[in-house]
Amino acid sequence: MTLKILQWNIWYKEKSKNIVRVLKKVDADIICVQEIIQHLGKNIDIARDIANKLGYNYFYKEAETWSNRDIKENQGNAIYSKLPILNKTYKYVQKPKHNPPDATNEGRVYIEIEVNWNKQAFTIGTTHLSYSHRFKITPHRKKEIDKLVDIVKCKKSSYIFAGDLNSVPAS
Repeated sequence: MTLKILQWNIWYKEKSKNIVRVLKKVDADIICVQEIIQHLGKNIDIARDIANKLGYNYFYKEAETWSNRDIKENQGNAIYSKLPILNKTYKYVQKPKHNPPDATNEGRVYIEIEVNWNKQAFTIGTTHLSYSHRFKITPHRKKEIDKLVDIVKCKKSSYIFAGDLNSVPAS
């Protein structure tokens, strides 16, 4: 039996109908996504809407909020699962700052779920680290990376990590 996992930074401007169309086509068992925007000003819960249209269980956690835009929004990460979610948790890799001035100052959140597959419990985690020009490791990025390493280094077995690390290959 094969477990199909998809990792996708959907880019915050993508329409939910396009996201759902692609996810239905891929038909993964577990889907880790970053940059889901929730349009709070319009009272639209896009993360939930996607889960409902797919028929998946899900966990979403915001990383950042904005009230200084045309529509109040938050952005975060989600994990969707065909399997029941046994446990879920999150930790901030970079604490949220309301209305951050740019992408390097946005909050960043690590989320994880635990599921049971093939009679074994395992954990799936995901995050989205900050962008830096030319993916340079700045002191700010180093703090995020160190925080992420502290989170994942305690995972001993039955653990899968997927994410957008905004890093060059082999770095």
